[in-house]
Amino acid sequence: ASLASLKAKLLDAMARNDAADELERIGRKDFIVDVRLLSELQAASDARVEGLRTSIVRTHLELEVLAARVQAVCWEGMSVAKGASVCAMRSGASVGNFPLAPVDSAALRRVLTLRRVELADPGGGSLDIRG
Repeated sequence: ASLASLKAKLLDAMARNDAADELERIGRKDFIVDVRLLSELQAASDARVEGLRTSIVRTHLELEVLAARVQAVCWEGMSVAKGASVCAMRSGASVGNFPLAPVDSAALRRVLTLRRVELADPGGGSLDIRG
């Protein structure tokens, strides 16, 4: 028998069941003939669900680790500018609590020295600041 004819027979039996008296009706689960196949399909489905759940949990944990790292670098390692506010020119929005990177005094001195040398250079040529 072809799959289409089996499907037609099953649908016909289900329709006759629905039209029968309530005492004569059988449950939907009683229409299942191959119980072993049903249990195998259910086990395969449960295994797939568990695999997807594990994958989602792992991805979620990876994202939490990345978020913690970003927060540590972008917020916790910064100092907060107290008493200062940054205002946007066009929208007028202002931010009163924003992080500032800690000032590295050695790097600041180097930049200031290079800027003084650049301003003192009469030729205005470019300087090699890599060294």
